[in-house]
Amino acid sequence: MTYEPKTAPDDLSGAYRAVWRWHFYAGVLVMPFLMLLALTGGLYLFKDEIDQAIYRDLIQVPTRNGQAAPDAWVAAAARVGGGRAANVLLPAAQDHAVRVRVDRADGSQRTVFVDPHTARVTGVTAYGGVTETIKQLHSLSLFGAAMNL
Repeated sequence: MTYEPKTAPDDLSGAYRAVWRWHFYAGVLVMPFLMLLALTGGLYLFKDEIDQAIYRDLIQVPTRNGQAAPDAWVAAAARVGGGRAANVLLPAAQDHAVRVRVDRADGSQRTVFVDPHTARVTGVTAYGGVTETIKQLHSLSLFGAAMNL
């Protein structure tokens, strides 16, 4: 028994090669975006862990008995953030800071970390931080903004 390799018919060989060539080019163009979506999607699954690692000094507060009034958190965040407190995110643990989103007059937003026990501000970051950048990369919105330049 002899083996004969299968080949495309001669009348389709030009079209056959063209289809596979364009298939290759499409893969080369699309693959970087698919890889970016896979990478950023995987990173976003670890949002809390990434925030904890990057903002550890701002998030960690000493555990104490008692708690300051929520109005004191908001007032401290608005004063330091330079705007109006718009959102309060309560911490998951006793030794974590409260996160207050502050909307500023220039349209920007800040996240202000406030110790819930003393109403002392532990730090300020741009709203969303690193994970917001990951989310924007994942949604490809940064590419759309670059196209509008």
